[in-house]
Amino acid sequence: MPATIDDTYAEAFRSIYAAVLITARDRYWLDQAVSASTGNASSTILCDCEAGLDRYLEPSETPDQRPGAIVQFHVPRFYKDREQRLERSVLVRISQNVLTCPTAAAFNVLPAHEKWFPLGRKLAYFGGFGW
Repeated sequence: MPATIDDTYAEAFRSIYAAVLITARDRYWLDQAVSASTGNASSTILCDCEAGLDRYLEPSETPDQRPGAIVQFHVPRFYKDREQRLERSVLVRISQNVLTCPTAAAFNVLPAHEKWFPLGRKLAYFGGFGW
């Protein structure tokens, strides 16, 4: 699909990121969880991370056979504590914005050889459903 690109100013930083699959009962609740988890993340200036929707997935493409969306959370490489910042951002956004959304679930979608954060026990405060 062709797209028109306006020649305007933009800046970008090298970053590290986490990719998370969010699923929910239907597209309405999925969009609520995606919106909540990526809110206030348009710039690393005064935000904990930059976040956004990568793409939607069909139910046949998700582990629980429900509508899904992959979201990404980015932290710039110029921070010395970038891995800790990214882990904290993902933990807070998944626990406070995704798992509190009715019917929502979250899954890691990074390849097994990539570094990942073991969030399971840290998220096990939702009646065990997050673990």
